[in-house]
Amino acid sequence: MATIVSIHAKRKDLNTNDIEQAVVEAGWGYIDVHDYGKGFPDCVVYKTFKGLPVCVLIEIKSATGRLTTAEKRFQEQTNNLGYICRTADDVKDLLAKYDKKFEEKRRAK
Repeated sequence: MATIVSIHAKRKDLNTNDIEQAVVEAGWGYIDVHDYGKGFPDCVVYKTFKGLPVCVLIEIKSATGRLTTAEKRFQEQTNNLGYICRTADDVKDLLAKYDKKFEEKRRAK
């Protein structure tokens, strides 16, 4: 009997729950897509600013985790569309930048 081996990393990183909690605490939505494979980031976070939906792709890595070949290819093909976050603080800082930018645009109008 043949053994089937997946070429995709489909396991959750140990810090995934902490990062998900940080996303929700920051007022953003969280969609877990870690099992999509083929280098696609682990999660999509989203928020609506004045009727405009914004999605951010996040690849979750441990403190020492490295991108797989497929993840590197995705980043290269999408001009680094996804962000790599290793801690809840990384996520909080990233989403705070989006919140600030959209708040500045709202005030400017």
